[in-house]
Amino acid sequence: MHAALKASGVSFEVIQAMEINPTVLSTYMHNFPDTFAAPRNIESITAEEINELNINVIVMSPPCQPFCRTGRKLDIQDARSSSLAHLLSILPDVNFQYLLVENVKGFEESDARDALIDAVTKCNMHWQEFLLTPVTVGVPNSRLRYYLLAKRVDLKWCFEPSKTIMTGVPMWGSLEMPYGPIVTDHKEIWREYRTQAEKSGNINTELGPDEWCVGDILENGDMDTYAIPTKLISKYGIAMDIVSYDSVKTNCFTKGYGNFIKGTGSYIAQVKVDDDTVLGNPDGDIFDKLVTMKLRYFTPREVARLMCYTDDFTFPPKLSMKQKYRALGNSINVYVVAILLSILLSD
Repeated sequence: MHAALKASGVSFEVIQAMEINPTVLSTYMHNFPDTFAAPRNIESITAEEINELNINVIVMSPPCQPFCRTGRKLDIQDARSSSLAHLLSILPDVNFQYLLVENVKGFEESDARDALIDAVTKCNMHWQEFLLTPVTVGVPNSRLRYYLLAKRVDLKWCFEPSKTIMTGVPMWGSLEMPYGPIVTDHKEIWREYRTQAEKSGNINTELGPDEWCVGDILENGDMDTYAIPTKLISKYGIAMDIVSYDSVKTNCFTKGYGNFIKGTGSYIAQVKVDDDTVLGNPDGDIFDKLVTMKLRYFTPREVARLMCYTDDFTFPPKLSMKQKYRALGNSINVYVVAILLSILLSD
């Protein structure tokens, strides 16, 4: 959220950040050492404490496990919803003007969502809900997420709101976008990646100058560390989402990436082989062809780039590879949230 605020171009100061996961907290403090980050359990905070901070914007990403498709979907009955439930119970007594909430697809159908809408209504706010994926704004990564923007009723929207969930970015492509500088900066970052890709040959020559592919964000150098063992290819290869340098979409990366194979993200074929010769040829040996593709994991830096973190975002030196993947899997797409923050804070 802090990285998205920086990317939004909005003038801001983070008064306080709160996080209970030690890995994420250490990563946050490593990247934003001048911000006060509290190792805080949200369930212990009071409205009076928040009001003493004199804030006007709240951004949050509550635990998603109670609502995600791979979980039990216990909703508000899940103990991991208790922090959100507590915060919603005190929100009407908090003095603030703007709110952004992020969660997984599925949250929009939950009782927790109804409690959220009830809370923002009691706060005398109007709101807009979204279901957005980075692919919508040109990023080659699928990460469909629920977002809610809310502001006080006396503050106007910079777009025409809808009573239904929006699945596109308001005014995307319009010259009147309030977030034009964000789009420009993002394109400059990816053009820099494109320049690197051109030097290494990892480029899709069929794409236009403002279209991005996997090859644009790949690191150079020895990638043997990230090679997928042949025993995993033999066991799970047919279920893997395999992409090449010129792919314009990757699967959502989860906290299980690097630890589990199926359904946790995409894998790179360092040697391109046509899809129909790999998965659609009953006469061929699929395993041999998969091995020929020299499959590897995306590196943490590459996953971070797909989530639109700039390269000045780094991890503390002592974090393991597993911890890095877990932290990224629980993260947001910086570019999408930056756009939404700009929309929220514009009138």
